[in-house]
Amino acid sequence: MIGMKFEKLTVVANAERKNYRNRYLCKCHCGNDVTVEEVKLKSGHTKSCGCLQKERTSSAKKTHGKSGCKTIRIWYEMRARCRRKSHKQYPNYGGRGIVVCERWDKSFEAFLEDMGEAPDKMSIDRINNNGGYEPENCRWATKSEQGANTRASRVVLWEGDYISIEKYAKIIGKSRECAHYWAKKNGIISYKY
Repeated sequence: MIGMKFEKLTVVANAERKNYRNRYLCKCHCGNDVTVEEVKLKSGHTKSCGCLQKERTSSAKKTHGKSGCKTIRIWYEMRARCRRKSHKQYPNYGGRGIVVCERWDKSFEAFLEDMGEAPDKMSIDRINNNGGYEPENCRWATKSEQGANTRASRVVLWEGDYISIEKYAKIIGKSRECAHYWAKKNGIISYKY
């Protein structure tokens, strides 16, 4: 057996028998020494000192290197709202037909490729609140941008387009409260559904 190779192991010497089984001192390709039973070498059960399994485990975990980052948490949460009936937000998302496109639902890497990393103080926002999570309908938005883009947001009809109260206030140079008053008085305010 001395000099024989079994996967990453080379037998270098006999070792003390144990439980009536022949054992051998082997040198692993990584440089470590390990004692292995003959039957485990011949059957292929033991292929290295343990480094081969560590390599496999390590490479399996390195799919995108983003576990624990903000972007992957947003991706998990987005999918949960649309798929998991027990999720507290399901009635407002999956329960009313909001879905995640197949490309994003199946792959975080695809989501990351399309959206990029989540910027600081921003989260995912659907431009059309009745549309699903898909590249054409999503953007990174601040809390205030999202607040102005909800189904129940009040909007103002201004020059043929619906805009948020906040934008209207900036246009007319008034506070939000004053802009709301003027829009209501002029009959140009409504809810965004």
